[in-house]
Amino acid sequence: MLLLEKENNGPVNIAEYLQEIALYTDLDKDKENQDKVRLMTIHISKGLEFPYVFLCGFTEGVLPSALSIKERRKRAIEEERRLMYVAVTRAEKRFYMTDSEGFNFTTGLNKYPSRFLFEIKEEFYVRKGKLSAEILQAAQSSAAASKNSEDTEFIEGTL
Repeated sequence: MLLLEKENNGPVNIAEYLQEIALYTDLDKDKENQDKVRLMTIHISKGLEFPYVFLCGFTEGVLPSALSIKERRKRAIEEERRLMYVAVTRAEKRFYMTDSEGFNFTTGLNKYPSRFLFEIKEEFYVRKGKLSAEILQAAQSSAAASKNSEDTEFIEGTL
């Protein structure tokens, strides 16, 4: 606070001080040692580039977000697709996406790969590990069913 008062040549109240420091992030501190892992949301990564990018949780219900889809339907899918594009285009050399198996407590369903995976031609990525045919088929049919339900805002009988 003293440094800010010195820069402003006058007293600074606590609200001004908090407003000023709220704009600083850890990225502002250490410009010398750049050899480290940075964890951030896709939103924060906009405009930045990194040699290697890992997208963790490339799972239906996470990306695209189940909550976002529930609240905003088709508009949410387009926004989530744009976020996916932002994530992929942050990588200068390599981009990795990971998924996990199991149960998704947010959606109450089994975990499936993100529907966006099926929008990427297989020639553009290398799959490490195996997905069972049942999981792939269930994920693709789940993605198709979700896509069909997005197309219409109202169905017959809706009040």
